[in-house]
Amino acid sequence: MDRYREAAETLKLLPGDGPRGYGSAMPQPIRSASEAYNWDGARADLEQSAARAVAKPKAIDRLDEVLGWNCWLNRDEIRMVWGWAVGAPMVWIARKLHKKKSAVYELRKSALDKVLKRLKASGAENP
Repeated sequence: MDRYREAAETLKLLPGDGPRGYGSAMPQPIRSASEAYNWDGARADLEQSAARAVAKPKAIDRLDEVLGWNCWLNRDEIRMVWGWAVGAPMVWIARKLHKKKSAVYELRKSALDKVLKRLKASGAENP
């Protein structure tokens, strides 16, 4: 189910909510001409804005659809499927769920089968 992995990537691209960290209202002391005219800061801002990816609206719509699938799964299945979607190792997921690694693989298969069965029953074109 690539849709879960795509949803996890889309979640990473969305801006987080909550505090942005601590800061100071006092300006930093100026030590050189490049600092006085903010040449280095402008260059860094330009590079950062060019490197930052933004989630596309269609990807966000698909993310919302995938999040709706969580109501078909129990708590352990949700934790396992999203752990797998973000690329967490199965050993780590098994430890978090207090299960054996083989049980986690079976849990993943049953959870994804459950989602596929519901999608096919609802008439989804390309689950």
